[in-house]
Amino acid sequence: MAAQRICEAQGCTKPFYAKGYCLAHYYRNKRHGTLDATRHAPGEAIAFLETLASGPHEDQCIAWPYGRTPNGYGRVIVDGRKQVASRVVCELAHGRAPSPEYEAAHSCGKGHLGCVNPKHLRWATQEENRADMILHGTAREPKKRVRKRATGKRRVGAMVFTARFSEDDVRQIRAMHESGMGARRIGRSFGCDPTTVARVFRRETWKHVE
Repeated sequence: MAAQRICEAQGCTKPFYAKGYCLAHYYRNKRHGTLDATRHAPGEAIAFLETLASGPHEDQCIAWPYGRTPNGYGRVIVDGRKQVASRVVCELAHGRAPSPEYEAAHSCGKGHLGCVNPKHLRWATQEENRADMILHGTAREPKKRVRKRATGKRRVGAMVFTARFSEDDVRQIRAMHESGMGARRIGRSFGCDPTTVARVFRRETWKHVE
């Protein structure tokens, strides 16, 4: 009988669950972006935001040390609402967005790694931010739709011939949604119906993609 695989977290002997970790460490890493489950004092994240806004800062990325979205973006609760930390920092450092459609774009291309350095953030249109993502290799060019004849067969995940997305596209759709972009605008970027992308970021489809 093969030896039972155990969690890769240091000092843990619990059975393996996924991504190298036991169930507890898997969800801790997914929720916080780290295995460090240190509880922070109330208001600590807000104080960190204010420090970021006041500057000055060096050129290297500053990783958000608190909660993260499943796509790696910093997450913070402000006035009782969950918000993307980079967007809050951009507003504190550079003023309000010209309109709700503007996004907090990262010149470093490391938003998905939690960067919140104000020097790396600026307000950009959806098209400008999308162009940055493509330049940094964190997004793909919108694909042309190819009409195919239906066969009546249905398969799961990437094996579906009618699937419009790759797994990287799925992760990008969820990241764009976490940054505050709506289904209609995401759909325009990928050349598909808003309902299709909504099902992706609600995890009604492509559930297996982290």
